[in-house]
Amino acid sequence: MLLVWLLPRVCALALLGIVIAWVILAEGGFGTSSAALFGWHALGMTLFLIATSEGILIKSFPLWSRMDLWMGHVAFHLLGIICALLGLVAIIQYKSLSGQGNGTPTCPMTGCLESTGQAGLDGTFPFSTMYSAHSWMGVLCLLLWGGQLAGGVASSLYPWRGPEQREAAKKHHRFFGQALYVLLIATCCMGLQDMQSSDLAGFGYGIYSSPSLLACGASLVISIYGLTTLYALFFSKTQPAKGKQDSSETWSTGSCSTWPTL
Repeated sequence: MLLVWLLPRVCALALLGIVIAWVILAEGGFGTSSAALFGWHALGMTLFLIATSEGILIKSFPLWSRMDLWMGHVAFHLLGIICALLGLVAIIQYKSLSGQGNGTPTCPMTGCLESTGQAGLDGTFPFSTMYSAHSWMGVLCLLLWGGQLAGGVASSLYPWRGPEQREAAKKHHRFFGQALYVLLIATCCMGLQDMQSSDLAGFGYGIYSSPSLLACGASLVISIYGLTTLYALFFSKTQPAKGKQDSSETWSTGSCSTWPTL
């Protein structure tokens, strides 16, 4: 049982280390210059994923009261959205200061070395704002995630509905939360592939170089991280209720009284 809850945390630490190493080796590191701002975007979105995962995992913790679990669930998701917004600000500033917002190509590590025409007429890979599937998916995920959080809080704080309506809302919240989590995992992997492709097109590093392999490794760890997180949540639903819960409560179902109200 301990291993089930430990594996996602190991993946989180591994992912954080890989992303930091990748940013330092391939993307100009962390700083306030135009070439180094992308690092804060990558870090912010990584922390968004980690905080979101913890918000999911805390629901599987069997030793806290329902109110404590609910407050922790909301707090982690709020923290995640804050990290995501900071990451969004970083990428906007990165493109604005580097001239990418109007299509001017830049490469943090090489200054866009000339190539043989594979990347473009001038041998560079052009970046623009909101041009990739990753950027569109990212905005969609943030909007849906904000709506999911607001809907979950509103559903919990309004006790005027009957048990059946509340249970139905609970099931919908659980389904859409897990579905959006899968979309978030996919969007993060798309972002790594997007940046890796642009660096390779601009000859920022070799195909099998350490930075390129780190980007691939980060995608694998993200996928495993998502699987272990969802499995921990599933595993908790199959276990008998423990801790401070009332004997009539379970993790998979519950009456109106199991939800926190103010």
